[in-house]
Amino acid sequence: NDTVPDPGSLQELVRKAESDRRLGAVGSVLYYADCPEVIQAWGGGIVWTLFGYAKHAGAARPDDWFDYLTAASMLVRREAIQDAGLLDESFFLYWEDTEFGFRLRRHNWKLGVASGSKVLHRENGSTEGKANVRACYFTSSGIRFLATVAEHPWLSIPLFVFLRSVKSLLTGHWKKLLYIAQGVQCAIVRTKHRATSGL
Repeated sequence: NDTVPDPGSLQELVRKAESDRRLGAVGSVLYYADCPEVIQAWGGGIVWTLFGYAKHAGAARPDDWFDYLTAASMLVRREAIQDAGLLDESFFLYWEDTEFGFRLRRHNWKLGVASGSKVLHRENGSTEGKANVRACYFTSSGIRFLATVAEHPWLSIPLFVFLRSVKSLLTGHWKKLLYIAQGVQCAIVRTKHRATSGL
């Protein structure tokens, strides 16, 4: 509901995927829907797991640079899904494509970007106009992501929450602190539920 692909975008994704059988997933170059000449993400980006900071590529990068691809437009090889599994639905919103990218790479699949595949993307289309709700889900899913992939989650998770809280304070978004706290609470509840249910 938030993307408009250029004609030929899928063909370009397939062309890129067929260039290397070890490419488990291929992303498109995303442009802002309200500013179509500006790149939103060159396919995906990298993550500093020490404090949970993700950064989209703003220009062309070599394929081995990427930690993740943005699922706004991503072609995934069937064999890669059979090997690494599907996207983890427990994230609900945010970070699910990032965790998926990390998982693919752990299974020795490559990530790539098809430079000719262009897609207009309305950023945060699922939570448009609901920045506080976005803060809650982004925090909750970010904690789950770091608990899964960070080398030292006991350090990374507090740093992630602390830095998001400081940013909210510095930018004057005081109310967002409540939703960040709700995201932390939601992550704790989900962790306990998974522990008791064996998921």
